[in-house]
Amino acid sequence: MSLQIDKKNVLLIGTVIFLITAAGIYEFNNQLRLNKPEKAFQPQVVNNSLKKSVAFTGQDFVPQTITVEPGTLVTFTNKSDSPMWVASDPHPAHTGLSSFDQQEVLYKNGVYQYVFNSPGIWKYHNHVIPSNRGTIIVKE
Repeated sequence: MSLQIDKKNVLLIGTVIFLITAAGIYEFNNQLRLNKPEKAFQPQVVNNSLKKSVAFTGQDFVPQTITVEPGTLVTFTNKSDSPMWVASDPHPAHTGLSSFDQQEVLYKNGVYQYVFNSPGIWKYHNHVIPSNRGTIIVKE
């Protein structure tokens, strides 16, 4: 009988330790999420004539591909009832152009702006609906 009580106690203590560890990991991850760094510094547009717009329709980004000069401010506007979170590829890491990440969900008429300074082909997606995709080509 004493042996069964010891097994029960060991099981109980193990369960308590597991639950405390799981709660601690959850709280640690929650604090990381709440204390995320500020958005990366965005340089100002050098030339105000360098502006482009992209609309999110809920189905696609329109236009899906645009070509811009370095320093162009691109405004992404959510024209739908679907959520929009613009971010660089690949999903979900957003490391293609890491500063090109809205970092929050926007709803109808929400606006996200980004200045494209680095030449290249920058593919992006809607983080909420990753099949919604687009491309920004920044000329050399």
